Amino acid sequence: MAEGSGRSMDAFEHLQVTLDDGVATVVLNRPRALNALSSQTFRELIRAMGALDGDPAVGAVLFTGAGERAFCAGSDLNETGRLEGEAIRRFVLLDFRCKARIAQCRKPTVAAIQGYALGGGLELALACDVRFAASTATLGFPEVDLGTVAGSGGIQRLQAVVGRGIAADLLFTGRKIGAQEAWRVGLVNYLCEPDQVLSQAMEYARGLAQRNPVAVQGTKAAMPPDPVLAAGQEAAYHSLLAQACRTGSLYRKQVEKFFERGDTG
Repeated sequence: MAEGSGRSMDAFEHLQVTLDDGVATVVLNRPRALNALSSQTFRELIRAMGALDGDPAVGAVLFTGAGERAFCAGSDLNETGRLEGEAIRRFVLLDFRCKARIAQCRKPTVAAIQGYALGGGLELALACDVRFAASTATLGFPEVDLGTVAGSGGIQRLQAVVGRGIAADLLFTGRKIGAQEAWRVGLVNYLCEPDQVLSQAMEYARGLAQRNPVAVQGTKAAMPPDPVLAAGQEAAYHSLLAQACRTGSLYRKQVEKFFERGDTG
């Protein structure tokens, strides 16, 4: 990360990373694809988080999406819908490792959500410590409609945030909810006007960055640990479960219907 305010981190294709007043802003920068997550995006996020976590100039990390239509609409079905066999398992493990790297960041992390935050995009937001949402945002886990599962920690992190009953409802049905309901059940911390969500999230993150980093990072470290890790039995289970779901004929049929309908999520 370059020193000073308002500087950009070196070249990414799917991200824009800047540092200003102690806040590193990570923008998912694929607006035409509703900021969908590809394997390249995962690798860039992992690389960016390694640099930001080790940079003493960074006091907080803010995640958002380019454009007004989506924070992130989930995994890129143009890639995942065409994967087979071992390639599916590798994608899921990379996805899992990316979200775990965000969740395990020593610095406080904030998500600013506008538009869609679905599937893997909502899992990314759940990997953050605090979530702001525009009043017009739409959130959910539509994986079940494709015949698969939230495979990168969303099952565990959602339950830790909103409780088992609400998590079960959202994951079993795949229904999408508005920001007001998301705020009511505790899925998001702050509800904002659409044109203010980014500025309010930035102001909040800037306040965190100005506090004693030992106190803030120490408090985060003292909290209950993230419920999922990038390796171990849970990661292996999720990769095998996602692979089993996505190799079936139902998943292929549902992906084809998704593209025919032009749906989001």
